[in-house]
Amino acid sequence: MAVSRAGTRRSAQRPISTPAALTINPGRLTERGMDREDGTRSLSPRALKVLKGGLGGLGTVSLAGGLYWTSAHPLQGWTGVPLTFVGLGLALVALSLALDTLPARIGLPIGATLFTLLGALVLLSLLKIDPYRVIHGLRIRWFPVEVGIWRYDDRLGFANKPGAVGRHRKASFDVTYTIDDHGCRTTPNPENSKGDILCLGGSFTFGLGVEDDQAFPYLLGERYWTDYKVHNLSTTGWGTSHAYLNLLEWLEKRPPPRLVLYGWIPAHKTRNYIRSDWVRHLGRPWNTEESDFRTEDLRRHPHFEIEGGRLVFKGTVGAEDVDKDAPDLLAKEETITQAFIRETVSLCRDRGVPFVFLNMPVTGAERDELPQFVSIAIEESKANYLDCRTAYRGVLEGDGHPNAETYSALADLIASATIVNEALSSND
Repeated sequence: MAVSRAGTRRSAQRPISTPAALTINPGRLTERGMDREDGTRSLSPRALKVLKGGLGGLGTVSLAGGLYWTSAHPLQGWTGVPLTFVGLGLALVALSLALDTLPARIGLPIGATLFTLLGALVLLSLLKIDPYRVIHGLRIRWFPVEVGIWRYDDRLGFANKPGAVGRHRKASFDVTYTIDDHGCRTTPNPENSKGDILCLGGSFTFGLGVEDDQAFPYLLGERYWTDYKVHNLSTTGWGTSHAYLNLLEWLEKRPPPRLVLYGWIPAHKTRNYIRSDWVRHLGRPWNTEESDFRTEDLRRHPHFEIEGGRLVFKGTVGAEDVDKDAPDLLAKEETITQAFIRETVSLCRDRGVPFVFLNMPVTGAERDELPQFVSIAIEESKANYLDCRTAYRGVLEGDGHPNAETYSALADLIASATIVNEALSSND
């Protein structure tokens, strides 16, 4: 019996061998998953399958919604909200595919964050609130632009502020803009002027990104037309409609100029009617002193319609006035651009003022060929036309505007062009 008891004791103390497969991932299995040694919990196969399907389904819907939104509004392109739907959709789909390998402590918080962002974006979209526009507006109000040369105008929507001086700093340039008492960018003042020459247009005429004395209107007055006062009556963001309005106001208040030059770029077409994304882009104050956070002081856009074959001014519009684009927007932009060209030429002809249409050097490429609808308007109105694309010498680094070398070549080209000299001498 003693031997038997001793054997029994030795048998009780001998360790029991455990299969290796059972020691790899020790823990306690529950209905929700597996409790690990480190206190975390993995998902059960069933829960993982449901979560993967849910995230993948939400991601697919979000991705499809963003793509449909963009295709339904091709004129607006890839704006913030639809692009965010696409981005969140791709992220959710990618996460659903990666859940098999991601630890639950990492995958679940990421999934919850993406789901919350998607839900918030859906809610804001249903309420017709664009979070990017709200953030952009707050940023502009809290950190207004430093240039400070623009003001609200009840006809042009916005214009240069007479007597203002502003510094414009970007990665590719650091320049100063000086505005004279007439709201024009500064140009040389001859002692005995034989008359005025108007340079109308947008940023390519204004000289965005170059110094005052590097813009081509300044160079024309400094190098060539020293007996005339050359006025740079333009600013960034203006189009053919602004050129027409500026000329009309000049003729109402001042003696007719000796010559009018209008610098065209393709972007002017999209600024001549009321394209919603452009109007929204303009809908922000330039600085706190001018805006005082009032809606009526934000940059606005001139609204014209064609009635009875004539241009009719409907006032200025802001972001709150243009909810969506007209279904025939592209046709309207072309038609109204043609009307502005014809009316501008007609105003000049009625006052005996020579007019020259300049096709500005945007890139120097063949794709900058004048659009057919513009060519038709020039031909019908018998306007003088000068192709300036050969003056292209390059653009500002990281920016699409002409550099100083292009402006210098442009001034040389305009001053030496026979059509321009004949037009100017016809008034002598």
